Order: sequence, then C-alpha cells, then structure tokens
Amino acid sequence: MKRTMLILVSIALVAAGLSQCTAHRSSAYEAKMVDLRSQVQVGDNIFEAAKKIEGRYHYTSGPLDPTKLGKELWLHVNFGLQPTFIETAAYTADVNLPFDDNKPISAVIKANSNGVITSIE
Repeated sequence: MKRTMLILVSIALVAAGLSQCTAHRSSAYEAKMVDLRSQVQVGDNIFEAAKKIEGRYHYTSGPLDPTKLGKELWLHVNFGLQPTFIETAAYTADVNLPFDDNKPISAVIKANSNGVITSIE
C-alpha cells in the first residue's frame, strides 16, 4: 500500500513539473513572437529583416528557398526554447500528442520570390 502511494505521488510530481515547463515555455514563446512581430512586419523585405534580427534571437537561418522552385523564401528564427521530454519522445516515435503540449519553439518568416514578407508564423 505504501509503495503504491509513493508511486502515485511520484507520478503526480513528475507530471506537475512537466506541465510547469510547458506553461513557462509557452509564455516565453508568445513573448518572443510579440517581439519578432514588433521588429518585422508583413510587407517588409525578408533580406533586410534577416539583417535586422540577426543576433537578437538564438539563431536564424536563411532566407532560403525550401522548394528550390523560386516561388517563396523562408527565414527560420530559433528562439532557443527546448522541447519537453514528452514532446521529444512523441516526435521520435512519430506520434501526435492528444493534448495541447506540442507547442512551437521557433518561427518561420515567409516571403514571395521578390523577398516581400507574406507571413510570420
């Protein structure tokens, strides 16, 4: 009986700890997105935006053409946020999580072939 209770308490503490990390990371992500959107707006030039935000976040990569067809450009912005253990395990197993724990940790700035930003996701 004591062992069962100890196991249940341990599981509850681990679950509570994991949910706290996710909540903190979600608020950090939202704050970074607000900051990014204050620096770069739809309609700006993606090359100028890349220069403007370089060094402001964990790292950026691009602009690059993900399709190699010359139709659009992407600029990846990594905020330096780490996925939770549960998200990593689900990603490794190629499983979609049934709850809202799979939060983004980076952003993508998309532009057309002329370099004009069309979306910030």
